[in-house]
Formats: sequence, structure tokens, C-alpha cells
Amino acid sequence: LDVLGLHEFDSVRKRMSVIVRFADGSVKVLVKGADNSIFSILSKASDMVDPGGPSHDIKNSTQNHLNEYSSLGLRTLVIAAKNITEAELEEWQQTYAEASTSLNDRVAKLRKTAALIESNLNLLGATGIEDKLQEGVPETIEALREAGLKVWVLTGDKQETAISIGLSCKLLTLDMQQVIINGNSEEECRRLLADVKNKYGIKTVDQKDATKKIIKNGDNKDDGSSLSSNNFPGSGLQASKCINKTGCHSQQPSGKATGMKNTPLALIIDGTSLVHILAKDLENE
Repeated sequence: LDVLGLHEFDSVRKRMSVIVRFADGSVKVLVKGADNSIFSILSKASDMVDPGGPSHDIKNSTQNHLNEYSSLGLRTLVIAAKNITEAELEEWQQTYAEASTSLNDRVAKLRKTAALIESNLNLLGATGIEDKLQEGVPETIEALREAGLKVWVLTGDKQETAISIGLSCKLLTLDMQQVIINGNSEEECRRLLADVKNKYGIKTVDQKDATKKIIKNGDNKDDGSSLSSNNFPGSGLQASKCINKTGCHSQQPSGKATGMKNTPLALIIDGTSLVHILAKDLENE
């Protein structure tokens, strides 16, 4: 095998790619990355096959595998590939050479160059990798929660993976009622949040200072994970929060909702919703 080129991972593309010449002379582009990133650059033909066709089966099977791996707390990646011609390879090499030596907007130009080859891919499948917690993490987080500290975890994992890891590290517990907020707009997030608060009798608290600390600590942590803890003034609600691009947040309700007095809550938020919920007018909610 002869490696002809490499586009490293970045948090915008959420993938990396390598160009390889095989022993038979063929040239392939191999790409791995987040599921939503890879699915968005697959060949359109894969969406137009008959329901019983092989491409349809691979896509459905891959999605099922991703769901299964995520529920087990595994880190998931999707893999795709395609053949390129010598002419396409030559065009990419020339563009890459210009972009990689550019003194202005180098990163943007390299990203644009990657787009030349990271398109119309054929799906190969998915991987699930176990990333074990470091020794003492569950016990430490549990102790922090029991001491009344508010713990935040920022992660770039899939929502299902984040929930599973939240349970394994004892940030979340099995007796928590999981409430999922996945909204595509500020209004939708506002409505979903209001419904949850009304259902469980949760009061609005002033969390501006704490939220600013979270944003400061977590800004630009688009992938990977970070952990920070913050004290929230106001209501005296017990809260442990795991926020990711998906995000989860556990909270003890105020007890005003009938039958919900002692029900701990786990609020699960995806990245799009999190952006809206941290906007100024929803920040205090």
C-alpha cells in the first residue's frame, strides 16, 4: 500500500480521510468519522436503490449497529470509501499542494480541498470502541453529587453513548426519569422545556453566572470531552448535569407536580437544542 495523502480530523468536518494506492494500481479514498458527517456525504445512489437492495441493507444494518454500540457506551465511527481516477488524484494533489502552502486562510482551503474527495462515498460499515473510564471516576462523581456539588460533563458523543456513559460514571442513576429535548428551533426548545417544567413542577432559577462559567470552560470543545463543576444559586434544587453535543442533566424537581415529588430527572439535550437553550432569553429557564 502507498499512502498518497491525508486530511486530518477537524471539528467542523467531524471526519478524516486518507488516499491510498493499492497493489493492483487502484486508488481509493478511505474516510472515517461521525455518523451524521459520513451519512451526509454518501453517494446519492445509495438512497435510490430498491428497499431490498444491498446498499439499503448496509445503511439500515449500519444504523442498527450504531444504535446498539451507542447503547453499550461504545465510541462509534462510520467508515466509507470510493475509487478515484488518476485525473481526480492529480487534481487533488495540485489543489492540496496550493492549499497546504497558503499563507492566507490555510485551514479553510484545506477543508475545501478535502471536500473534493470526501463526497459520493460508498458506505462500508461502523465500528464500536470501548473507552474505559479511568479508575475511581464513578466513585469520585458520586461523592461530588452526594456533597451537593453540581457536576457538568461535556462530550462529543452520540446521545445514546452519552446516556450510557452517564450511567456508568454514576452521574445519572437508574431511578431518574429521562426527559429528552431535541428541538430544531428556539421556539420548539422553549415549548419542550416549558412542558417538562410544568409536568415536574420545576421553578426557574437564575443561572446566568453559572452558565457563563460553563460556556467559558466548554467553549470550542466540539469533540472529546471535558468536566467541570459549578454551584447554582437560588432554588436549592439538587442538580447534576452531563452536557454533551448531546447533553444530559439530572435534577430533583421542586415537588409541586402531583405524584412527582421525589422523582429525580435526567434531562437529555442534543447539541442543536443546547445552542438554543443557552441563548439569552432561554438561559434562565
